[in-house]
Amino acid sequence: MSQQNILAIIESHLDKMTDLEQRIGHYFLDPNSIQEDLSSLQVAQTLHISQAALTRFAKKCGFKGYREFNFQYIHQLQDKSEQTEHLQNDLSRRVLRN
Repeated sequence: MSQQNILAIIESHLDKMTDLEQRIGHYFLDPNSIQEDLSSLQVAQTLHISQAALTRFAKKCGFKGYREFNFQYIHQLQDKSEQTEHLQNDLSRRVLRN
């Protein structure tokens, strides 16, 4: 999985998923609902599902397993957060300059 947007990956696979896997997908599609701890145990407890369901979900999205999915997901969230912060700093500098 290279640099393709992970949210787009999830959305593109939703129609091939079971109801349970779709519930997992919707959880990850709403970054505001995400807890700090994205370990499989914590997510399984939060969603009241099994860790195996997370693995099946990740595999349907094209990952080797939940760990690879989790790594890519967190990495993309951090990148987006850094880009937003950079943009806000740029806008602040422009306002101060003007």
